[in-house]
Amino acid sequence: MDKANKLVKRGTIKVKLIIIPLMVVLTVLIGIGVISSYFMKESLLNEMRQNGFFLSERIVGNLQDNSRSLETIDNMLEDKIKVVGQMVIGNENSLDNEYLKKLARESDVEQISWYNSAGEIIYSNIDDYIGWIATTGHAVHNFMTSKDMELFEDLRQDTESKNYLKYGYLKGIDGTFVQVGIIANRVQELTQSFSYQKLLQDIALEEEIAYALLMNKDLETIAHSDEEEIGKVFDDEGSKSAAVTGVPYSQEWYYEKEDIIVLDVLYLL
Repeated sequence: MDKANKLVKRGTIKVKLIIIPLMVVLTVLIGIGVISSYFMKESLLNEMRQNGFFLSERIVGNLQDNSRSLETIDNMLEDKIKVVGQMVIGNENSLDNEYLKKLARESDVEQISWYNSAGEIIYSNIDDYIGWIATTGHAVHNFMTSKDMELFEDLRQDTESKNYLKYGYLKGIDGTFVQVGIIANRVQELTQSFSYQKLLQDIALEEEIAYALLMNKDLETIAHSDEEEIGKVFDDEGSKSAAVTGVPYSQEWYYEKEDIIVLDVLYLL
């Protein structure tokens, strides 16, 4: 009996001296590992957030630069249209088709047409256009019936030549007006290459980027590296923070299309 008690005591002492300290050490090591893993993850996420904000800021800068460049080009086209239009109005009393043809060649513009107050082309550098009358709902008719003294259209493609043109209109004092059109195929190419959609698609080609999108203040996606996502509305906290209040935000997000968790960084344009 005494021998058995001694064995039990020795076992108890062994547990106290060896097993328990080992368990304590193991628990501490596991705790340190968990804590270290947590802080390493947070450190990595913080670094990714900072890189994401930096990249977003650079992208926003590129978008703004592109927008300003296109605006400058558009203003230059409008200035040219205005100069040519004013020359036509200044020579209103001596206008004819030959004068407009000569002016179009010298000014390097595609079309110059002079309308009477009823919206009919009476002179033009393009013979086939003479006699054409603006119909209700057409941009020319809308300008003719408005109080505006000048109007500049967005680029639009000619249905016949397939060229992209920039049109502008200026009124004379008696309801007559001039239309000037400039071929702007190169501007259209720049518009496409500088577009939000093209830039986001290029950005998404980078290996570490899963997607890139641009949304308006209504939380509607207006450009996305995946065109199928355009028009989608996001109402999560991060989207509201960045798009509505203007506060940059980052969050872990499940990207269903690629079945991955990504760090979603949102930044105000």
